[in-house]
Amino acid sequence: MLTAALLGPGAALGCGLAYLAIDYLRKVVDAPPRQILFVFIGLQIPVLAGWAWYSGGFGTPASAYWLPGVADIAAGMGANVLYLLALRRSPLSLMVPLLALVPGVTLVFSGVMLGEWPSLMQTIGIVTVVAGLFVLYSAGEPGSGSGVLAPLANAVRNLRREPGARLMMGVVVLWSTTPGFDKLCIAQSSVGMHGFIQVAAITALIGLWIAILDGPRAFGVKPEARRPLLLAGVLGGVGYVLQLAAYQLMLVAAVELIRRVSGILGAQVVGRFALAEPMTPAKIAGVLIIAAGLPLVLWN
Repeated sequence: MLTAALLGPGAALGCGLAYLAIDYLRKVVDAPPRQILFVFIGLQIPVLAGWAWYSGGFGTPASAYWLPGVADIAAGMGANVLYLLALRRSPLSLMVPLLALVPGVTLVFSGVMLGEWPSLMQTIGIVTVVAGLFVLYSAGEPGSGSGVLAPLANAVRNLRREPGARLMMGVVVLWSTTPGFDKLCIAQSSVGMHGFIQVAAITALIGLWIAILDGPRAFGVKPEARRPLLLAGVLGGVGYVLQLAAYQLMLVAAVELIRRVSGILGAQVVGRFALAEPMTPAKIAGVLIIAAGLPLVLWN
């Protein structure tokens, strides 16, 4: 009985750690960003094809699928491109915590798109997460001033100066739209077929992008990059399967909570010990505040 009760949280935690490992691999692998995305996303096609077959086959979606489906493809591709660029330009320990904004912004988009507005508790959670991010970015420079508003001014300045922050904010906006599109699409198609269409289309678009800009030779992967890219692709498939398994065993909000918190805390550990990124009191305090606010955001 205890083992069964732990399966859902274990799958959600495994999913979060798998995506954390993928973030690390995508940051350090020696390959062009477009090539990384093509291989990483393309290797997930067999996983999604298997899921589509398992869940009922490759039935043609209803015509109402395609408008939100195309929007979902555009948002997914844009988010993946910006996400990789943000990881390449800024520390992992500063970029991943910004994803804590995704559940809160998703609630706003869900309100606009689906009429599902956040509750009072969820609103408090969103404010708490934003406050945690400001604390995380609030470390000041010598002589940067003092007073009650100094940490806020420092946070705004640091966010503006961090090269990947604006890109990651774009990721937050785009990824926050996809749950609403997903919900509209799944009403017109099976879950597996929808996932397969999304991944196959994004891979095809990135492949076309590479072919036009760089030519066929750009598809060749450096020998030293093959293993980390292959591992990232495999972990992407594993993470997705674990995510689906966790959704079947526990509440979606609980799965997202475990994924986000494990990813944010893990990014601090990986950043410190694998990438030699500094661990400051502001980072620690900010991450703890974010971890306290996320359960409220996901409160149902």
